[in-house]
Amino acid sequence: MGAEEVWTHWVDARRACAILKVKRRTLYSYVSQGRIRSAPVPDSRERRYAIEDVMRLRDRARARSGHGPVAANALDWGEPVLDTAVCAITPDGPSYRGRLATELARDDVPYEAVAGLLLDGALAERMWQPESLPALPALPGKRLPRFLARMAAWRAARERLSMADALGPALIAPAVALLADEPEVLAGGSVAEQMLAALGGRVTPRASAATNRALVLCAEHELNASTFAARVAASAGADPFAVVLAALSTHTGGRHGGQSRHVGVLLESTSPERAEGTVRSWIRRGEMASLPGFGHPLYADGDPRGAFLLEEAEALAPRRKAVRTARALTEAASAAGYEPPNLDLGLTALGHALGVGAEGAQAIFAVGRMAGWLAHAREQRADGRILRPRARYVGAL
Repeated sequence: MGAEEVWTHWVDARRACAILKVKRRTLYSYVSQGRIRSAPVPDSRERRYAIEDVMRLRDRARARSGHGPVAANALDWGEPVLDTAVCAITPDGPSYRGRLATELARDDVPYEAVAGLLLDGALAERMWQPESLPALPALPGKRLPRFLARMAAWRAARERLSMADALGPALIAPAVALLADEPEVLAGGSVAEQMLAALGGRVTPRASAATNRALVLCAEHELNASTFAARVAASAGADPFAVVLAALSTHTGGRHGGQSRHVGVLLESTSPERAEGTVRSWIRRGEMASLPGFGHPLYADGDPRGAFLLEEAEALAPRRKAVRTARALTEAASAAGYEPPNLDLGLTALGHALGVGAEGAQAIFAVGRMAGWLAHAREQRADGRILRPRARYVGAL
């Protein structure tokens, strides 16, 4: 990889100032506030600036100046772009058809029932059992890429299902078995119990209850990247397997469900005793805005799901190093004036508490979110329109 390729997503100070229409003093202020990431150029006194952060600040400034910029900003945590009855984002976290996710989790409502609420508008009572799966390859490698490959193979082995038949338990329940090291059909039990067994965790009442709460909190979160991908696929008439594959492929990205991997690296690279120093080093580099596991644009006062799951992790395994490190980082970030933990930190800490690690946490996230993907796909199909936003050509940068 050449030097120019390394800096593809970064610009120098002159270019950053030109895009933002500010002086260097203002640019440096944005960096010190953690609003723009910067990085030193090796063997040079120069620094480069993350083009993504620069463009985000530019678009937010433009959003105050008219309809066109507001429409552009809508694709970046901006104004709503479509109507939905599935989920609303509130200061207390996501609300699933009028029911707060944190309350559903705290009341130990089964994930299966919550999926029924999202899909059909009412809490379901029945349990799901995994169906017989065709012979699928025992693939090496990471769990989520393997899950993707097995889902594709399963799709190829099935006759085409109607959207009405497959947008629901017919996809979610057997999908859990695809996460296991060997894709055999799992024994009966709740989805939470099957998840723990598939991931190699100990299936105990306390662990199963914590896993169920995590699945419930992960089940839906409005128009996130993977859900938007699901809606686009559904609007184009894709079959249910393709809808889930589109969403799952997006979810594996390092800036979405794959954030668990980055949080896992952070938790493993420090300790409770070194957490304060770790936070200070991110601040000194002007990169606190990109500290994995902290802050969420939709929650000014903190992501309630993150706090909930971190408490779950501490209740389940208070002495585990990764769990204690997550708490220490949270306290150090708070003392430095930064945002509370988000879902990714709480979920990854819980993954370690359950003994399935960051990769297992990401798998819990993916299966939990399947309920939301399918609910949105149903809604989009009923809408009947194909999602096709327009782009404004601006020429080469």
